[in-house]
Amino acid sequence: MKKIVIFTFIAATFLGACKRKTTTTTTTSTSTTGTTPVDKIPTACFQLSVNTAELNSKVNVVQCSRDGYYWEWNFGDSTPIDTVEKPAHTYKKLGKFTVTLKIYSYKKTFNRTTTQEITIGERYIDSVVVKAVNFTEPITKKPWDFNLTTYDSTGPDLFFRCGPTAAANYLYDGKKTMDVKDDVKPSDVPFQWPLFSSSVSYKLTNEAWDWALFDLDKSQSTEQQLFLITNLNPITSANKDPKIPIKLANGGHSVYIYWSIR
Repeated sequence: MKKIVIFTFIAATFLGACKRKTTTTTTTSTSTTGTTPVDKIPTACFQLSVNTAELNSKVNVVQCSRDGYYWEWNFGDSTPIDTVEKPAHTYKKLGKFTVTLKIYSYKKTFNRTTTQEITIGERYIDSVVVKAVNFTEPITKKPWDFNLTTYDSTGPDLFFRCGPTAAANYLYDGKKTMDVKDDVKPSDVPFQWPLFSSSVSYKLTNEAWDWALFDLDKSQSTEQQLFLITNLNPITSANKDPKIPIKLANGGHSVYIYWSIR
C-alpha cells in the first residue's frame, strides 16, 4: 500500500513539472514574435538648433517627424545627401541656405518633404548703446567740458571710435556725422546710436581692436578722453549668442556693442 502511494506522488510531481515547462516555453515563443510595421503616410517635421550661424559652426537637427523609416537630408550647400535620422552639419560657405528633409514610409510607398532656412554669415555691429557716463573728469574732479579757464556747461560731445588696432576709426551712420551725441546730459543716458545706413557696415574681425568713447568739444577743439580699451578681440571676447552684447566698462562709463550675424 505504501508503494502505491509513493508512486502516485512521484507521477503527479513529474506531470506537474512537465506542465509548467510546457507553459514557460509557450510564453517565451509568444514574446519574441515581431510585428511588421504598417506602411503609413509619414509626417515630416524638424527644427534646426540655430537659424543663424558662423562658418565652421556645427548645426544640429531636432527631429519631430512621425512614422518615418528613411530620411534624406539636403543642407543646400552642395554637400552629399545625409541619410541618418538626426544629423549634424558644418557649413563651409557663407550665404542663406534651405535645409530640406524628405522622409519615407516603411515600404517607401509614401513620402513627405519639409524645409527650414538658415543663414551662415559673419558678425557685424548693429548699434552702439551708451549705458553710463561719468560726468566728472577723474583727474581734475571737474565737470566735463572744463578746460583750464573756460567751462562749457552744455555737456560733453561724445564720440566713439573702434576698429582693428592699426586702423581704428570714428563710427558714423551714413550721414558722416561722426559724433555719437552732442551736449550729453545725465537725463540723456542711456541712449542708442544705430548704424542704420545700408552703405555702412562694421564687420567684426578676429584680431585686436581699439575701442574708445571720448569727449571732443568742437568749440574748444579740445579732446578729453573718457573711455578706452585696447587689444580687445571682438570675436574671442564676445559671447556666441548675438542676444548678448559686447560690454565695455571703465571709470564709470559703459558701452554695449550689439551685433548680429549676416
